[in-house]
Amino acid sequence: PTPNRVRRGTFHFDGQKFQFPITKGENSIHGFVHSATWNVIEAREIADRRGAAEPACELQLEFPIKPGVPAYEHFPLPHVLSLVIRVTRDAVRWTYTVDNRRGGARVPFGFGLHPW
Repeated sequence: PTPNRVRRGTFHFDGQKFQFPITKGENSIHGFVHSATWNVIEAREIADRRGAAEPACELQLEFPIKPGVPAYEHFPLPHVLSLVIRVTRDAVRWTYTVDNRRGGARVPFGFGLHPW
């Protein structure tokens, strides 16, 4: 849920204290999902929007945060992260969704990328 650093791994939201593992110096960095195993929903080749002959590819992933998932111990707000990565000849597009309808509580969230 947190890109970058969380000082001493601790933050508060809606009256609740969250304590993340310290991963660099005295801070927690890069949240939980950067090195986690995501569920692959679909991987497929697709035509690009212009209908050109060059194929594109798309990968749909999901990461649930729920009881039984290690991240839930530190961030006990049920929600599902979804990510779609589309690669075409000209671009890479990342689309993400944070769905907290299963848990009902607000979920603080940040998203950061530096894939290259």
